[in-house]
Amino acid sequence: MQIARSTSIGPVDTADGHVHRTMVEWYYVVSGRATFRVGGWSMNAGPDDFIAVPPNTTHSYVVAEGDVLELFYGGIATKEEA
Repeated sequence: MQIARSTSIGPVDTADGHVHRTMVEWYYVVSGRATFRVGGWSMNAGPDDFIAVPPNTTHSYVVAEGDVLELFYGGIATKEEA
C-alpha cells in the first residue's frame, strides 16, 4: 500500500497513459484542476473530487492550462506482480 501527497504539479506536467496490472489506484484533488482519463471515460476534476482506477486500466491526467494541481494519491496491490 502506498499513500502520498504530491508536490505542486504545473500545467506542463502530465501523467501519461499507463497501467498498473495488479494495483487499485486513487487520486483526491486537494487544489487545482485537471482532466483525468480512466479507461474509456474522461473527467474534469477539481478540489474535493475523488478518482478511482481499477487494476489493469489505462489512466492519465493533464493539468488545466494556467493551473497548479495538488493531489493525495495512493494504491493498494491486489496481488503480486508476476
